[in-house]
Amino acid sequence: MGCPSQNYSGGLTGPRTWTNWSGRFSGSVSMFWEPDTLADLVNVVQRASAEGHTLHVVGSGWAFENLAHSTDWMVCLRRLNKPLSGVTDGALNARWVANQAAGQDMLFHVESGATVADLNDLLDARGLALPTLGGSNGQALAGAISTGTHGGDVDVPPLADAVMAMHLVTEAGRELWVERASQPITDDAALGAALARSCPDTEIVRDDRVFAALLVGLGRFGVIYSYVLRVRPAFRLAEWTTQIPAAALTAALRNGIAGGTFLAPLLTMLPAPPPSLNAVNIASPRGLEVAFDTNNLGLCYVKRRWPTSDTTDLGMSNSENPLCAIGAVGVHAAALAVLGPLAGVPFFGIAVAAEMTMLTASLTQNPHQSAGEMLARVLSSFWSLGLGGSIPKLSGIQFGLQYQDSMGSGKRGPSHLVTSGYREQSLQDCFRADSVEPIFDAQSPAYIDFLDALLTTAPGLRQAGYISLRWSATSRATLSMHAFPGAHGVAIEVTSLRGLPDNASWMTLVETFAVARGGRPHWGQINNLNAMSTVAMFGGNVGAWRSALGSVVGSATTFSNAFTAQRGLEPPAGAAATVSGPRAGDLANGFAVVPAISLLLR
Repeated sequence: MGCPSQNYSGGLTGPRTWTNWSGRFSGSVSMFWEPDTLADLVNVVQRASAEGHTLHVVGSGWAFENLAHSTDWMVCLRRLNKPLSGVTDGALNARWVANQAAGQDMLFHVESGATVADLNDLLDARGLALPTLGGSNGQALAGAISTGTHGGDVDVPPLADAVMAMHLVTEAGRELWVERASQPITDDAALGAALARSCPDTEIVRDDRVFAALLVGLGRFGVIYSYVLRVRPAFRLAEWTTQIPAAALTAALRNGIAGGTFLAPLLTMLPAPPPSLNAVNIASPRGLEVAFDTNNLGLCYVKRRWPTSDTTDLGMSNSENPLCAIGAVGVHAAALAVLGPLAGVPFFGIAVAAEMTMLTASLTQNPHQSAGEMLARVLSSFWSLGLGGSIPKLSGIQFGLQYQDSMGSGKRGPSHLVTSGYREQSLQDCFRADSVEPIFDAQSPAYIDFLDALLTTAPGLRQAGYISLRWSATSRATLSMHAFPGAHGVAIEVTSLRGLPDNASWMTLVETFAVARGGRPHWGQINNLNAMSTVAMFGGNVGAWRSALGSVVGSATTFSNAFTAQRGLEPPAGAAATVSGPRAGDLANGFAVVPAISLLLR
């Protein structure tokens, strides 16, 4: 078993209401724990198991659905955000010792409550970087990895595939150190000694099947305390964005699939970036993203990224989103400036004046509302007045501002800042969006059929946001949305500012269109899969994942919640926990205990 603290010293509140970051889900919690240490975490898990409580883990709460919520107990990893060194400094096997010495293929150990921004800072201070990143960095590492977060680096798999080892606290407070049997990173005796310093009962499990399932484990296996990540020397990126017609994009993508040339038709039709950007290998960009303004669908923005050795930063503005800068008061004032002259129009002016009064009353009643909330009210007013024709112009201006640093001369800087931005930009709270992001096999034309359906449907709905396409390599994680047999997946994210009249209809249509074409909704965004549709999306991988889960937790339900139950992500009936491994203390003493299951197989 694990090694709990004798006196819990972390935070504890409850009963309370918990709301996720997007504000889309809110629910009651009887006890909310914030452990300070690994031993505190084990204490909480042991108590939950012994007393029959359900317990679910939350990082930053960025998942859109009730993925992190339990009405009973929740455990927050916010305080567990520190780098660790015992394993990576003294317990690696010969291969990884040599890798560290060579300085090219590196390992970094960190507690899982660190946000992606925290991790970026820790790595950058050591001259290191993650191999890929998503477009924001406010998520806790545990949540980002466990829900399949990915980047837009064409030949790099999602973040979960950078994981080389995990420290799991599971049923009854058992501590498991989990690695792949086919790709171990540690030496037995040295690992035992390193882990035994904090808990000699920690079990070392090397099992490819369990490892692959645990990577995108959705919190159902227990609480992942820490990750050992495969990282690389810090690198710099150059970025440049251009615009092309939507019809040219879809035609090029279809040609690439039909001819077996993947993205080549699209990449060859794009203009070269400015020579002054000093991008390397411009014919084969490292990163690729296509984005549409859903109110201006004739053109799309195409963003590419390349390595560069140029050490001069370019276009690396840390300015906040223009919407955040002006706030609700600014949005309100801009709306009145547009509507004011119309208030004097006979008959029509009466309706305009009424809408102006409602907008002003809203600001008076809630002066602290966000700019996004006010903008949603303004856009809704425009639609109700029959002024929807002006929204594409307003949207186009706002959307274009998002790419201003990347157009013209382009952008250049450290990889983590070019890719995911500055910490403050990810943590903004001036607007929230509803979002669905299905992932498709990039070798199938189904994703272009899906895109065509979106481009046809979006103009008929009162929504405002973007459609974004990003390509990346496929994943080895069992329930990763990117776990396709081919080489690449493509994620298509569809968002709309929260509070707009047709958002619910739009999001439902997007998910319906996607699932009908084999698109797998991102676990961390709007996701309404049930047990049947989950199997339809992931096939035999669901059975493999459930089997691995049962071998770790048996039939125990401590870490079950409404999200996993709805999608059938529970152990098989009557499952027994069979996964075990030698104890760290025994390995450290040179007396490795062979698991009973291994003896039976001999």
